[in-house]
Amino acid sequence: MAATATSIAQTATRPSLIAPTFLLVALLAAFALVTGCSNSELAPTASEHESATPLAASAHMDEAADIVASLSLEQKVAQLFIVRPEDLAFEEQMTAPSSATMRALTLRTPGGICYFAENFESPDQARKLLSYLQQAALSASGLPLLQCVDEEGGEVSRLANNPNMNVKGVDPAGSIGKTGSAQAAGEAATTICSYLDDLGFNLDFAPVADIADGAGNTIGQRAFGSDAQTVSPLVAAQVKAFNAAGILCSAKHFPGIGGVSGDSHDGIITTKETLTDLQTSEFLPFQAAIEAGVPMVMVGHIACPNVSGDKLPASLSPEMMRILREDLGFEGVIVTDSLEMGAVTEGYTDADTATMALQAGADLVLLPNDYETAYQGVLDAVENGTLSEEDIDGHVQRIVAMKLTLGDSS
Repeated sequence: MAATATSIAQTATRPSLIAPTFLLVALLAAFALVTGCSNSELAPTASEHESATPLAASAHMDEAADIVASLSLEQKVAQLFIVRPEDLAFEEQMTAPSSATMRALTLRTPGGICYFAENFESPDQARKLLSYLQQAALSASGLPLLQCVDEEGGEVSRLANNPNMNVKGVDPAGSIGKTGSAQAAGEAATTICSYLDDLGFNLDFAPVADIADGAGNTIGQRAFGSDAQTVSPLVAAQVKAFNAAGILCSAKHFPGIGGVSGDSHDGIITTKETLTDLQTSEFLPFQAAIEAGVPMVMVGHIACPNVSGDKLPASLSPEMMRILREDLGFEGVIVTDSLEMGAVTEGYTDADTATMALQAGADLVLLPNDYETAYQGVLDAVENGTLSEEDIDGHVQRIVAMKLTLGDSS
């Protein structure tokens, strides 16, 4: 399969500039394939990784700008998406990539791939799957994939809750929160990082920074607690642990969805809180995450009409994105929550949601319901002037700068 990936990659269009860091990453990955070494055997120690925080991404912005300038519009737009592996070639339940998938990946390399439990049959199979797709992406574009998973601990653990993976998981955040121990929170994140790194993942959609303080909320044990004083230091501890281990992480779901009933998987959820309410409660764990160096924040599908003045979900709201950038001072990558959810699909097309999210200020579009339609919708939006190529460049520059931090310790 590796030989197939290489032959496909050789026919793909390459950008005129490939960052030396990416070449080093590719060589390390190729070495792992040849020798059988795991990622953890090649990985630097935690102390070597401590500088690879989102703050370090700012040091890569000039390099990232050069890389972005070498990409075609089509390559740049593809980098704005994180998709399921099945989305690459319209396949069902991928556990091993087909030649069609490898070809599709090399011709249009997305920013990342998000995996779910059904993609994994064993640890060895998981390593091979991630390695094949990563090699194809690197060979085609010089840009590594964000290899993503939801591995929070507790009920949302795509790997630890899969009996095929032989992974010992960690306690849910709610149980850790009852101890009030930042050390326990950090150790849980470190444990998660150890098996993510071994399997080839480089981004975990965690920690949950929501506060489970509303009657009927659906966050429950996924949150560390019911007040900001409990949640904030534990979120910060996990961010620091992820950074130390060299695994990217994403605090979620801004501006905080733990205070409302309803589930955004099913439809729009709404909070009545004012900006002052959010500033004194829901924002505090996100502020703690930002101060701890979180590289990414996921924005949820919660409408905040008393803040934004409209009924748009935060993931599509320019005002909520502005607050995250300007009021909270977040300079890293903003990713939407999954655009497969009913909160956005019930009122907008796939092309609309992707375009509106980018217009609002998101950098990465997560799991559009129809990747092809969303991708083409963004291209069309640039061509008709709804989105400017300059805006696209800014989003991709942040994404690439974050990816460059993965090689900081090499």
